[in-house]
Amino acid sequence: MKRLPVSLFALLLLLALAACTGKPDLSGLPELELQGEAGEEYILLDGTRYDLIPFEVIGSGNSGRWDLRAQSGRRVAVLGQDTIFTVQGDPEEIFLYNVPETFRFGGVYRRRFLREDHALALPDSAAAFDRGTIRTYAGGGLFGKKSVTTCEFTDEALLAAIFGAWDGSAETPPVPEGLDRDQRESCALELWSKEYPWLCFHLSCTCYPGGVMLFTGRDGGTVCLPAEVTGQLDWEEPGLWQRLTGGVTS
Repeated sequence: MKRLPVSLFALLLLLALAACTGKPDLSGLPELELQGEAGEEYILLDGTRYDLIPFEVIGSGNSGRWDLRAQSGRRVAVLGQDTIFTVQGDPEEIFLYNVPETFRFGGVYRRRFLREDHALALPDSAAAFDRGTIRTYAGGGLFGKKSVTTCEFTDEALLAAIFGAWDGSAETPPVPEGLDRDQRESCALELWSKEYPWLCFHLSCTCYPGGVMLFTGRDGGTVCLPAEVTGQLDWEEPGLWQRLTGGVTS
């Protein structure tokens, strides 16, 4: 008996889940349209303008991006095929984002909106952050290792050192030669926004034995964190339960 390919099995599983999931009740929600003015896109919700955050700020993963890491708040509108949500921890509802709540083929365009009296850009100072985290197995998939937060820090000097390495304002060592690609491990180095606590500045990192941590800097080049910095980013290898469930380590 032939076994189903993993990709086909995953597709069948998604279809089954979609069939079992009831369609949410969106009656009564306003239906919005993406509008444009002077090259900027926005939506109007109950007379309040929410500006679309530019893709290079929240969508480019090569040299750092702001990433939403929050639980959904309440449904407030419908935009095309997606539902617009607030986020938990944002009582003033200054931030909105889209969620596809019904199954469909193809990709989903990620949209994030900020109320017009606020703004978000790529960070220009370590003062934008109040803590940092490391997630191991950041590239894990549905049937692979789950992402686990294994390190958290709030030291201002450490935050400044990491930001300076990314920004190019601090001296960093050259990338070591002869790194064994078979021993590399992916992780996410995240610096959390002080103003918007549901957003983190995401840096996709590659780690090697001996404390070598590489990521892409602001200018697009590969950055190697100094040993005195990586020496402070101490985390434990997740156990089996954390690898399977994504639960935090104890």
